[in-house]
Amino acid sequence: MLAVAYPGGYRFPLVVEGNWGCSLSKTLKNKLLCYFQSPKRSGGGECKILVDPGREEQITVYFAQEAVRESVLSIKSHELSLPGMKTLKLTVSLPSVEVAPNNNVPLEEQDPSQVSMCTIKIALHVKKYQQELSQDPSSSLVVLENVPETTIECMLILLVETVSGLSEEDKDFNVEMMPECNAAVITFIKPIETNKFIRAFNQYHRVQQQKISARTLEMPKSILVEDISPEIPEDYIVVYFECKKHGGGLVLDISYIPEDNSAIITFQESKGNCKYQMRAKGN
Repeated sequence: MLAVAYPGGYRFPLVVEGNWGCSLSKTLKNKLLCYFQSPKRSGGGECKILVDPGREEQITVYFAQEAVRESVLSIKSHELSLPGMKTLKLTVSLPSVEVAPNNNVPLEEQDPSQVSMCTIKIALHVKKYQQELSQDPSSSLVVLENVPETTIECMLILLVETVSGLSEEDKDFNVEMMPECNAAVITFIKPIETNKFIRAFNQYHRVQQQKISARTLEMPKSILVEDISPEIPEDYIVVYFECKKHGGGLVLDISYIPEDNSAIITFQESKGNCKYQMRAKGN
């Protein structure tokens, strides 16, 4: 079985299920994140939520500390309050055993989505960014830096809405938290004057109190991919990131760093997920 890589420093997962149907809205996802980040409401703390496409009837919450995960598990009943005096009952449990690769098929010929949790994580992030970018060529990317570890996604969404006048719920923009970098990336779907927003955001007194700063996100041609299992061959990494299905492109060079289980990948054109752009080397 290949080594499992968790998002950032969040190494302690819990599976959460609830009667929200087959599709999890962005608003409900944010509410769930706020709930599991609240020690008072859920016994939780710093965490991150991942949703497996095609299995949105459940989510996986990754906690930064094992003690926090155990605290959440110790609570017998979890309920999330919703508008209209409604409550959503939640079931939490430890995840089942991770899926191992098919040992009867050569690794190079296997479906990347079935190889390992590490590969799945890379595929999800890259694919998500490319899909959002292709929906509207005028989409703008802004990175927020120096985001305190205690800042929750809901707070950043409110700050952006206050400054921009746009609505996250109406899908004018979305926010991706990157606590391991003390940063967040805003993708504006609705056209906006990026430089004007950045100036207004940096001058907003609530933002200054938090010492958060905004800037445009440059598009590098090189990305750093981490947590690569030693069992994954270098050729497979190249083929994976050249696959258009995963938002990839022509790879000009790959610098493999075996002692760090990482690789620097250089594309012919600007590529890469926001998460990797923050750690990019070179161009």
